[in-house]
Amino acid sequence: MAMQVAEAGGVMLILAPPARCTLSVRGEHAGGRLAGVRRTARWFLLGQGVSEECVRDVVLALHEAVVNALLYGGGRAEVEIEVCAGRVTATVRDGGGGFDPSRLAAPCPGMSERGRGLYLVSHLMDEVEVTDGPRPSLRMARST
Repeated sequence: MAMQVAEAGGVMLILAPPARCTLSVRGEHAGGRLAGVRRTARWFLLGQGVSEECVRDVVLALHEAVVNALLYGGGRAEVEIEVCAGRVTATVRDGGGGFDPSRLAAPCPGMSERGRGLYLVSHLMDEVEVTDGPRPSLRMARST
């Protein structure tokens, strides 16, 4: 049974057994909300025994994916993080139109202000998958 643990400043946290965390993020004043997403994801992952190195990579990739979802997906993002069998899976959903999955393989854009997020996601995580549909998602997985 899922349990809502907290709601503060536009970030809602729901924990569900066996090891699943769901966050809902609204885009207004996104800076504080993104910090809340990073802190909550870190807290959850460390509580599940995930290594510090893996936590750092997953939290950074998650941050980049949520930024993109808020910017291009209608100002709202749903995040689900699951730890199971030595693997962290994080899924970010939004209300946008999705994006071309080939962008995950693009070279690093250098010092450009845009485009580094997907590059980081694809290099920090073991697997990255984009799904289309009415609620596009970016699913990322990494071994703990």
